Amino acid sequence: PPDANAPEDRGLSFIDGARARHCRIPLDGALVRRFLPSVALLVGGTDITRWRGDLDYWVFGDGQLGQVDGSLTGPAMDLGDDALQAGVRFRLLAFDRGEPVTVEAPR
Repeated sequence: PPDANAPEDRGLSFIDGARARHCRIPLDGALVRRFLPSVALLVGGTDITRWRGDLDYWVFGDGQLGQVDGSLTGPAMDLGDDALQAGVRFRLLAFDRGEPVTVEAPR
């Protein structure tokens, strides 16, 4: 997103045998709700705007995204009466790179 912070370069890594640039950006709950709307399945309508975390991602030499790992933690008061802190972790992997991709619109 245009309002995201500049990525931190973490160097080169290997993802499934291919070299990839490892980068990291800080996250907040509002940003996660925008790019990962399925987080609502885990936290419902809980206000996660104050939650903080990091997003690590790896980009291959051809510019394609290879992997994304992220975590987000924050106060869990709205999730449970006896909860102090909650967290969400996620990982997205790119398989079958170079194959045609078709994404159908939701019905």
